[in-house]
Amino acid sequence: MLYDAHGELLLARAYDLQSGEWMEPPLSLLEPLDPANPLSQVNTAPAAAKSGLLWLPEGALMLAAAPILPSSLENPPIGTLLIGRWLDEDYLADLSSLTGHPIELLPASSDLSELGWQPGLPTGDYWSRPLDEQSIDGFAAFEDIYGDRSLILRVRTHARFTRADWPVCAFLLTGWPRC
Repeated sequence: MLYDAHGELLLARAYDLQSGEWMEPPLSLLEPLDPANPLSQVNTAPAAAKSGLLWLPEGALMLAAAPILPSSLENPPIGTLLIGRWLDEDYLADLSSLTGHPIELLPASSDLSELGWQPGLPTGDYWSRPLDEQSIDGFAAFEDIYGDRSLILRVRTHARFTRADWPVCAFLLTGWPRC
């Protein structure tokens, strides 16, 4: 997606990796960017790029926004380029295959009380619940690009999965390490 320096949408394209065809972009991203929106603030300085996760009505999205700079790199940015990738079932299946553990993403707005969620846990905290003597469900909360808790990573695994294993799953999911 391409936005001008005022946050107005100039171009929106989306590509379906499964079908190999162009598709409609997410409706929730087709609105002009509000000046208070962190994604619109990347066009304020050459080094203001942002990346992160976002839970949209259409699902979980991993995205990056970067300023569009003139060739001289001396003038202010002239717009914003936004690129994203859905964290869809195929992507999560690939991650599950790589890690050897089933991985699922849940919106933070889900009713997680039955999963052992305790309101007020700081983002990035991990918690788990035993399923039986051999396996557990492990959870980690993630902040979105706006700094709000937006999604929960759920990994079903053997009881030997440790806190040290979380950064591997987080890195595979987001592309950056978390400890």
